[in-house]
Amino acid sequence: MKISLNWLKQYVDIPKGLDPKELALKLTMSTVEVEEVIDQRERYQNMVIGEIVDITDHPQADKLKVCKVNAGKGQKLQVICGADNIRKGMKGILALPGAMVKWHGQGELVKLEKTKIRGVESSGMLCAPSEVSLAEEFKEEEGVVDLGEEGKVGQPIAEALGFDDVIFNIDNKSITHRPDLWGHYGLAREIAALLNKKLKDLKVDDAEEGNDVDLKIKIEDKENCFRYIGAVIGNIKVEPSPLWMQTLLTSAGMRPINNIVDITNYVMLELGRPSHAFDRREIKGDAIIVRRAKQGEKFKTLDGQERGLTSAMCLVCDSKRAVDLAGIMGGENSEIKNDTTEIILELANFNPVNIRKTSTQLGLRTESAARFEKSLDPSLAELGMKRIITLIKELIPRAKVISRVADVNYGREEKRNIELDLDFLNRRIGQKIPKKEVISILENLSFQVKDNQEKLLVIPPSFRTAKDISIPEDLVEEVARIYGYDKIIPVMPLVSMETPAVNNELVIERKIKDILSQSLGAAEVYNYSFTSEKNINQLGLKIDDHLELANSISQEQKYLRQNLFENLVANLESNLRFFDELNIFEIGRVYLKEAGNFKFNNKSQNFLPRQEKYLAGLKLSAGKEEVFYQAKGIIEIILKNLEVDFEFAQGQAKIPWIDKNQYLEVRALGQIIGFVSKLNPRLLNQLEIKQAAGVWELNFNQLLKYAQDRKKYQPLPKFPKIIYDLSLIVPKAVLWENIEKEVYEASPLINKVELFDVYEIAMLGPDKRSLAFHVYFQSQDRTLEAREAEELREKIIKLLNKKFKAEARRVL
Repeated sequence: MKISLNWLKQYVDIPKGLDPKELALKLTMSTVEVEEVIDQRERYQNMVIGEIVDITDHPQADKLKVCKVNAGKGQKLQVICGADNIRKGMKGILALPGAMVKWHGQGELVKLEKTKIRGVESSGMLCAPSEVSLAEEFKEEEGVVDLGEEGKVGQPIAEALGFDDVIFNIDNKSITHRPDLWGHYGLAREIAALLNKKLKDLKVDDAEEGNDVDLKIKIEDKENCFRYIGAVIGNIKVEPSPLWMQTLLTSAGMRPINNIVDITNYVMLELGRPSHAFDRREIKGDAIIVRRAKQGEKFKTLDGQERGLTSAMCLVCDSKRAVDLAGIMGGENSEIKNDTTEIILELANFNPVNIRKTSTQLGLRTESAARFEKSLDPSLAELGMKRIITLIKELIPRAKVISRVADVNYGREEKRNIELDLDFLNRRIGQKIPKKEVISILENLSFQVKDNQEKLLVIPPSFRTAKDISIPEDLVEEVARIYGYDKIIPVMPLVSMETPAVNNELVIERKIKDILSQSLGAAEVYNYSFTSEKNINQLGLKIDDHLELANSISQEQKYLRQNLFENLVANLESNLRFFDELNIFEIGRVYLKEAGNFKFNNKSQNFLPRQEKYLAGLKLSAGKEEVFYQAKGIIEIILKNLEVDFEFAQGQAKIPWIDKNQYLEVRALGQIIGFVSKLNPRLLNQLEIKQAAGVWELNFNQLLKYAQDRKKYQPLPKFPKIIYDLSLIVPKAVLWENIEKEVYEASPLINKVELFDVYEIAMLGPDKRSLAFHVYFQSQDRTLEAREAEELREKIIKLLNKKFKAEARRVL
């Protein structure tokens, strides 16, 4: 949100010597986060009001003129200009050398320099609106800007046009609970309190009501409309609003349209109170009816879009049709036109929850909706009506109210009395603040304060009671932030330090991430829980099995994922052009189309969908056979580090996108906790992947049941180990884990067996493969002799030959 410093100065006297950046820091430290301070004067440096005192033809160009321009301070410059609308005595925008302009309103800003045009020197430039970013302010101009009689020759343009301003860019997220800060007047109140200055009253005249028109207002949807004020104003003349108003609106990021629309936008940016104006000719029966939309009802909004509505949405209608999507956007059928002479003004209060839901469902975010959904003060509607009428009469003196100001009010004004104990306040802040200063701070923020000696009776203003001030702690915050957090002397608290409870889930998750990223070189990915129809279809899964979002952000995020691979495969696809090999993993939740263990809320009997947490990974490698064992090895390393008693077992693969010929289940105490496999050839061809891709998955919730953290300590070995490498040719049907088990059982002197190579070639035969592994021999009480290790090696070979018909290929 953009806030104009010049606009703020209308309501509070800000010291001239106060640097805008210092003011921005004060606001950030106390009230709102100021993200950026923009000095508009920098944009219009080296630009002044120039007056053309003489015009002659260019000797070398028929379409160009040589102008003598008075730049002020006795300085007359020669400027070449090709505009058709220049004349002697005309005042315009003169850009001097050093100014930043856009040539013919196109491209980037360029720095103006003294130059020669067709052999004649030009020391400046008479500017068109688009060349100095003023196309909206001078939209009727053709040629260079004609300032008429306004301004003094030589006066800086920023000063003359009101652009000697500083804009504060406010972070809206910091004021979601403060609807009063969504306008300049509310920010001015905060600044007045920070600087201990008086907040000026708004210029508001009591409306002189008429009786020419009988305006009827009826609220049928009392649940979504708490208050509606309407008035008919006649003798309207629609024309551009004055330059001062256009300038302020533009500075705040709002496009000027015409005087009536600009006034409603001006008051919205001033008070944070949206309003709307209808062309009275289009309102049938001079009747305003607030009702629910009919299911499937169509309504065309001001942006020209026809929107399908639901029965939960609120509409403002006349006696025959809808004319306004309540609190969000007006209807095209009742917009203000150039020949409008009578208008109906609307100031209302709508249900913030309904506004938010309607705006989100229709994908229609407006400045009005952003404010209504913050729970506006109902009493502000009356002030807003008076302020708009005052401005209309100021800009259009002939205008007058020709109806009564009709007010239907179902809202309840809630007054809260909060007792604030001064001792409580000082203890909470950690510093004693004088009572007089406490009262002054609260009163400067528009609180009513009654002094009861050691306690204060505080009544918050109505615009702070909706979502904000309700308990003494809220008042402590108000005093502390205006007093200044930087003034509070920091003191270390005296607290008893207790050992926090260990979150086993986080410990194990952190351990797994360390193993995968640091030991195995895998990269963790973070995906949204949403997925697309494309991702689901390419894995051969069913769309109907997935939960669909009612109002997805985009088509690419329309469904909730059922497994992590829906997005992991998409990650693989997007990284193919950068990497030939890839090793990625993710820990995240999946969402199943069945009831879980948690209800929607305390009152509901319906349960949220079941969520399961999974750990999954994908390994892309050029080695088509090795990749399966690499993926399998990843699971082995994870589970061994977590001390899970597990085994691999052959199972019936029911997953459509994996290679069913290479699939193993991971079991812990007989319970299936995961699997290891490869992406099937169909999917690889579809993705145009030439490499092989191993996949693995573990159910994280199940893993927690079996993971252990038993720390084992053993002395460092006193005696050396002997390592032998064995290479065996074995039948393909023989599993490595069975071979590994037999080797360990061959002798207690074997303390480690490690597989390091698996391959298949034609010379071994169609049903054979080669396995190569390290065997570590070591004794805890003596040095082994080479003879003993050699005997054990021979024993292992004979044992495996007898058990699995394994043949020693070679001894390394």
